[in-house]
Amino acid sequence: MRPIKHPYLPIYYLSVVLGLLLLAGCSDKKTVPIYNTPEYKQIERKLNAVADTTDLKHWLQVYRQSGNRMGESIVLRRLGRAYRVDNQFGRAILAHKQGLAVADSICDTMEIVNTLNELGTNYRRLGAMYLATSSMTLGLGYCQQWSDTTAAAFKSQLKILNGLGKIYYTIRNYKAALDYFRRSLAGEIKLGSAFGMALNYSDIGRVFRAQNNLDSAQFYFQKSMEQKQLINDEVGMALIRIEYGGLYEDRGDYAKATAEYDKAYITLMAHSDRYLRLRSCISLARVYIKRQMTATAIEYLQEAKMTADEINSPGDRSQIALLYYQIYRKSGNTAKALAAYVDYKNWNDTVMNLEKLGDIQNVQIDELMADNTRKLNYVRKDMDRMRKQQESGWLVFTLIMVGMIVLLAFSYYLLRIRTRTLAAYREFRDARVRFFANISHELRTPVTIIQSAGNSIESQTDNQQIRDEVSQLQAASRRLLHLVDSVVDITNISIRPVDEAQWCHDDIVGYVRMLVEAYRHEAAKRQIRLVVTSKRNKIEADFVPDYVDKILGNLLTDMLHHAYNQSDLYISMSIERRMLRLELKDRGQGMSPEVVKDLLKPYDSKNTSEIYMHVGLNIQAVQAAIRAMGGDIKLKSKLGEYAQFIITIPLRHGDHDYPRLTEQKTLHTPAALSPADADMPPVVEAEADNKPRILIVEESAQVARYVADQLKDHYKVFFASNGEDGLHKIRIAAPDLIITDGVLPVMDGYQLCEGVRAQAATCHIPIVMVSSDSSVRGRMKGFQAGADAYLLKPFRADELLMRVSLLLRQRRMLRDKYAGSVPVVNDADGQAETTDRTPDFIDEVQQYVDSRIGEGDIDLADLAARFGVTRATFTRKVKQHTGLTSAAYITSRRIRKACELLQTADMTVAQVAEACGYSDTAYFIMVFRKSMNKTPKQYKDEWLKP
Repeated sequence: MRPIKHPYLPIYYLSVVLGLLLLAGCSDKKTVPIYNTPEYKQIERKLNAVADTTDLKHWLQVYRQSGNRMGESIVLRRLGRAYRVDNQFGRAILAHKQGLAVADSICDTMEIVNTLNELGTNYRRLGAMYLATSSMTLGLGYCQQWSDTTAAAFKSQLKILNGLGKIYYTIRNYKAALDYFRRSLAGEIKLGSAFGMALNYSDIGRVFRAQNNLDSAQFYFQKSMEQKQLINDEVGMALIRIEYGGLYEDRGDYAKATAEYDKAYITLMAHSDRYLRLRSCISLARVYIKRQMTATAIEYLQEAKMTADEINSPGDRSQIALLYYQIYRKSGNTAKALAAYVDYKNWNDTVMNLEKLGDIQNVQIDELMADNTRKLNYVRKDMDRMRKQQESGWLVFTLIMVGMIVLLAFSYYLLRIRTRTLAAYREFRDARVRFFANISHELRTPVTIIQSAGNSIESQTDNQQIRDEVSQLQAASRRLLHLVDSVVDITNISIRPVDEAQWCHDDIVGYVRMLVEAYRHEAAKRQIRLVVTSKRNKIEADFVPDYVDKILGNLLTDMLHHAYNQSDLYISMSIERRMLRLELKDRGQGMSPEVVKDLLKPYDSKNTSEIYMHVGLNIQAVQAAIRAMGGDIKLKSKLGEYAQFIITIPLRHGDHDYPRLTEQKTLHTPAALSPADADMPPVVEAEADNKPRILIVEESAQVARYVADQLKDHYKVFFASNGEDGLHKIRIAAPDLIITDGVLPVMDGYQLCEGVRAQAATCHIPIVMVSSDSSVRGRMKGFQAGADAYLLKPFRADELLMRVSLLLRQRRMLRDKYAGSVPVVNDADGQAETTDRTPDFIDEVQQYVDSRIGEGDIDLADLAARFGVTRATFTRKVKQHTGLTSAAYITSRRIRKACELLQTADMTVAQVAEACGYSDTAYFIMVFRKSMNKTPKQYKDEWLKP
């Protein structure tokens, strides 16, 4: 079907695309976060492996010389952090201030917030809590006015909140500290950050410990330890151990406290951050003082004092002075105790009254406050600018949306017109299809009556003139039916597109070979040799099996009709420029150039010679099928010499992966056989598996393998190449079903059927005859010979499978019908079956077994030899009839005899056992109970019970 195109649709699609492009162009590129740019991420990745201050200075120089302000700000932030780890707080503060200025110049809000956080941490480590609070508060202000809602921006805000909590904890404002820590913890839980959760859990625990709420403190320290263990943070776990030690110390368990502090000290000794080592030293000194181990305490205090002096930490100096005061006071050294106490008060006042540090610090505060004011003004202006840009963007977006709605409404109107047009076209198309279908039906009915009447007249008269006239009448009726079918085929193929489900991907060489086999019988009548050749043994292609059937069927029928007797008809296949090339060439009447020119045109009797007039519709059906598969057909001919059809079809139809023919359950033919593997496959051994066994009797190895391909997934298949060999294998292997061709060497398929039906051991086996003889006489001959089903070549795989399945199922139903209510006996497979008498073969077996039941063991080999088969064949045939193995069947007959004797004869159990062939009464009782679910005595008592 050709699609209907509307002239306004391209304009609509172009308008939509332009609208989307305009909408994308309205976004403000300046509002894209700098930290999300590829350049920023590349710089971060490059500096992740750089931790040494010397290397960071090198990169700082590189970025400054190249004018890369973004790289410069990132390096300065990392350089300040490296200085802080080395306890060079002055340099750290200077680097972070420079980085803050650079970040401000490029409006990098993320870098501004991160640098303010680092700067606040520097001041907090130095004990300058006012400056630390100012930096952190300024950073929080940026976060609150920041429009970025990404996880990275949220993480920066959480760091600020945690830093403010630490500051308030240091100045003993526990309520404020707890509020900030909990806000930060809630955000870290939302982000799922194990490190952030661990940090906040430990900080909250320290607040509770400072408030002497030890149980709550221990709970939060434990939660922090769990998160640290998840990320394997050894330094973090060491800091939590210091907190554990503090809890033990508060509870008076100094030994456990010492153990925890010592583990933390060992871990932190390998860390370069002396601020963290200082905490473990002070804790160990304090607990050793409480344990009266003054000498050890002094060693740790000396190390702690040296570190505190190096990093200039007033808070830690205050704690160290207090511990010295406690040592000297206990030892009675009043002068040193007083001096230590004075140091403690001085450093403690420094921590609690940092606002009175002096003029220098006040100047720094003033500068910082002015800087903060300037930054806040910038942030306000930036926010105003972004707000105005957003408002402008919304206005443009609204206009675009209105325009798109108008375009969509117009396109909907066009779509409705197109839908109505398509509906009218489909209605007209379906009406035309229905018309031809109805015409076909109406013509078939009277033609069928004419043919039936003609057959009746022909069979009832001996007048040769009448028989000749009836024969002409039937030939005309068959031609009429053929013409009707051709018209319907042309209509269906031309009007209706090919359904995707009809396509398959398989070996088309084998498929064509199989189709040609169906015409060998007709060709043999005129001694025409069908020759199929291919440059490749196998060609994988996409095709529609039904269409290929129509193409080859129509062409071969017409070419056989016009070919000379005793000639050759060639069918060749090859690949040419990713196309399948299929050629059919005969030696016959041929056609004139005028006929060749007009034959492929739409059918018109005026343009067709009388000889080829009936071919016109066939060629049109062929041409429609080829074009539906995207191919083409050409015709070459020379009058009186030959006719040649050249068909080209694409090897691939789109990018679809179509199923194999066997997956579609339609025709499938294996690849062409080479001379080496053209022989029949060997006979399959009887005990190969438990699948039903099918014998295929077929002269052609290709056809035999084709049939085997259809059956191999469900049945065990073996082969014979002629009727005599097939009959021999039937008697030896006793298959469950036979598939045979009608025309076979040595002994044909009809004689084979008669031979199978003549033997009692094989007469029950279902037979399916597959033949290319489509005549009524051929069918009747097959059924008279004993075939249960008759299929024409080519046949559908699903039809073959259904026929085989139904015949085997009918055989099982027949077996079940003849099975009576006999004792249940477990066969060798452990399956419970019942058996009684069945016809023919099993009747003879039953009579023989019953006559020798009382003689003891029955030799199965002798029993099989009596029926002229091997023991394995005998066992298989018994199971086919009864569902039981030979041994289980004999046992069932013995138990049946025992039941009859127990019901009618006045005999003891031992006598019954002996009469049924059992010399061991105990063994007889066991077998009887296994079969009847009761002992012989129980069975007899129940039977005689009134």
